[in-house]
Amino acid sequence: MARKHLLVVHGMGQHTDESVKAEVADAFTTAFSRYASLKDKKVADLMEIVPVSYAEIFETFRQQRTTSNEGLSKWLAGINGMQSLPLQAVAEVNDLETSLAEDTFFNTHWLDVLLYRFTFLSERVRLKVAAAVGKSIVDAQGSTNVHVLGHSLGTAVLHDTLAKAYGPENIELDGKAINLNSVSDRLAGIH
Repeated sequence: MARKHLLVVHGMGQHTDESVKAEVADAFTTAFSRYASLKDKKVADLMEIVPVSYAEIFETFRQQRTTSNEGLSKWLAGINGMQSLPLQAVAEVNDLETSLAEDTFFNTHWLDVLLYRFTFLSERVRLKVAAAVGKSIVDAQGSTNVHVLGHSLGTAVLHDTLAKAYGPENIELDGKAINLNSVSDRLAGIH
């Protein structure tokens, strides 16, 4: 029998694959302990937890901004709809710009949300998640053995990814057209 896969798309912030696996496995272990039929079961025996990380896309961009000659405020001004930022907001962005290299809560969490919502990086994130979904469908020997779980920002990322991957148009990934079918490629669960 094929091994079940649980893809976990994390939220904002910095996560490692191991920290995501441990956090999800701990949550299952706690839940299992409350049921007599599951109390002695090991999570690792029942499923493969597959973290899907995209934080490095944002981290790379953040690091590039710190070494670029183009300021963050100038970059933000080029985003459609951001030209009307109040002067106070522009001043705040200029202040933030000098601290982008620091691992502050804003830089490692809230900036992820802004970058996902307002930049081209969102498409790279969705492509990475779509590739992970496709790989799990193959590795788990079919979509009926694959569950996906989105947490926090990962919920929006997962929703957007699935809408595109199962959408009417193909998405291009590494020169290959991907378009999952909602009947033959139906996932076992979306959480």
